[in-house]
Amino acid sequence: MAEIRRNGRGTLVIEKSFGGVKIRRASGTNDPQVFADVVRTLDSLARTGQRDYLRAVAAKRWTPLEVHQRLAAGLSLPLVSDPPRPLAPAPRLATVVDQMLAAPGDKYTPRYLRDLRSHLARLVNVRPDATATDLPELLLELRNGDGETKGLAERGARDTFRTLRQSAITLAKWLEKRHRLAGLVEQVRAVEQVAQGNKWREHRPYSVFEALAVAEALDGEAARFGYGPLGDLVWTLCITGMRPSEFWGGVWTVEADGIHIDGTKSDAARRRVPNIQSHYAYPAQKKYSSREGRPRHAREECPSRSYDAFTKFFYRVQRQSNAYAQSFGGVPRTVYDFRRTFAHWMEEAGITATHRRYYLGHEPPALHGHYERVQILPRDLVSDGDLLRRYIERRRDPATIEAELEAQRKRRTTLTDLRKRKKR
Repeated sequence: MAEIRRNGRGTLVIEKSFGGVKIRRASGTNDPQVFADVVRTLDSLARTGQRDYLRAVAAKRWTPLEVHQRLAAGLSLPLVSDPPRPLAPAPRLATVVDQMLAAPGDKYTPRYLRDLRSHLARLVNVRPDATATDLPELLLELRNGDGETKGLAERGARDTFRTLRQSAITLAKWLEKRHRLAGLVEQVRAVEQVAQGNKWREHRPYSVFEALAVAEALDGEAARFGYGPLGDLVWTLCITGMRPSEFWGGVWTVEADGIHIDGTKSDAARRRVPNIQSHYAYPAQKKYSSREGRPRHAREECPSRSYDAFTKFFYRVQRQSNAYAQSFGGVPRTVYDFRRTFAHWMEEAGITATHRRYYLGHEPPALHGHYERVQILPRDLVSDGDLLRRYIERRRDPATIEAELEAQRKRRTTLTDLRKRKKR
């Protein structure tokens, strides 16, 4: 015989199907003998076809022990088909949000509570007079829009909607527990996530002129906020192709024969790249620290101290800096584009595909990797470094820079014309 499960209060739990009615709830007793009598009573109800009582037990209208005791004493029970009591109107959503946030307990951290309050306020503002049962509709309206404003799905705000949806699920769980609004969590979860778009479409490598312009723009913004220079950081990422985790993790050293990177993503991540000393010196490593092992408040002191802090500062510069907007026409970029820049420059410089894959720390193709053993000799580092250095100097030529500026002006003019046509 299978072991009978007990709940947190020590009460024996019934988990069985009686005549097609599945009951999974506490029996009301912790005595095994009384529990067996209760199960026999429910079995007899199933054999005699009296499933109304079983459905009442499954719906938590009566406890199994209550049904057993009343039927054993010869007392009748009201049928399930009796007219139910009128349901109370659903509470207003703004009211229940205030009630939930007024006494959150020790379950949530202060930062989570701050974010939760912000997300729920955004849901309430969609329709201030909405009730608690309207929660799935409000979430769906934020996702798809209301015809006049674009929804989060159309804007591609996948992460924003994910956090809003999770906050709505947290509120729905609280409503099911406190206000007995059954099925609300399933309705909220039925609202689909925003699909992830083609992220490669926005990720483009920098030209040499653009990379130097980014370094100069970040230096200017960093000086304006009282931070140290960031141009050396940007240029190092562009000419080494290090992953952000490798750069801020401090797993690289500058040696005479090249830059040694002790990456941990795979065996191929342990590599050497050519040492190109031009335009900017390599930054001092002691300024940087890993994302792990640092308190949250310390990560936001200086943009150069962690990947999180630099990413926030880099995106803020893109949104607010006039120098950046004039250089790139408002095209959004990511920190990982510096690594793609290194791959693009190597390809343009004429470095072989095998060496490019080694410098980027990529594993060789699955089957081909069993036979390919890349061995980069010191002369390879020197020759590839010369190719890359000549490419950078060639792209720094004033005539080349003027041609790039002209191409950017044409691109911005084309984008402006397209926007005007859409408005018409």
